[in-house]
Amino acid sequence: MIRIGLVSHSQNMQGAERMLLNLCILLKETNYIYPVLFIPDINTGNLVKEAKKHKIECNEIPSNIWYIYAKPYEKESFYQYCENINEHTNKVRDLFVNNNIDLVINNTLTNLVPVLSAVGLGIPVITWVHGILDSYFIDGYDSKYRLLMDRSILKLSEYIVCCSEIVRNYYSRYVKKDNILTIHNWTYDPIIDIKFNRKSNTFVCLNTFEFNKGIDVLIEAAKLLRDREYDFKLELYGMVQKKKRLLTRLVYTI
Repeated sequence: MIRIGLVSHSQNMQGAERMLLNLCILLKETNYIYPVLFIPDINTGNLVKEAKKHKIECNEIPSNIWYIYAKPYEKESFYQYCENINEHTNKVRDLFVNNNIDLVINNTLTNLVPVLSAVGLGIPVITWVHGILDSYFIDGYDSKYRLLMDRSILKLSEYIVCCSEIVRNYYSRYVKKDNILTIHNWTYDPIIDIKFNRKSNTFVCLNTFEFNKGIDVLIEAAKLLRDREYDFKLELYGMVQKKKRLLTRLVYTI
């Protein structure tokens, strides 16, 4: 039995986390792979609840240290940040050893510690890359440092899996072409039969309505259509509080 550790970057249940859970389910169905899910802050999100429904083994790991928010120019806080990385890496390394992990699947490029832990033990790592970070919403963002960390994770991983060709083409400049591939996000068969209308002029947005998730692109697309006097409809589904903020932005922009 091959024991694969799948490491989530967060405890929530959104796109990347759902993909990781679906992967756990598929691996478990093989009957020769035993998936072990590692989740930060395990009791504060819904990922563990969904995983337990499928009888997936779950373990808690230290909180993710988001290097995209690191500020190397602030020496004192950055020193503490590095100390935290060392501490968390040692803890995750012990978890991998105690769980007899043979392979690590690292979910998203924001996850540095699991890669360092696995490489230190000689365990191969597959990193799953979901997108290209739009960093304009981060205060004090250090692009050079983030790129250094991105490239470190890419270089230390045996393989890179991207969720789209756009993402693969973007990151392929940093790795060997044989080490990066595209696997689109998958889902189980829909419960109803939906006929696809190729003549539809409706924008449908199923999202958390966070601007770092690409909502700005949707708004700009709607603005372009309006400016060119195209007839279209925009439908929004999501959290009410964030939806109100988005509607305000739409009114201001469009």
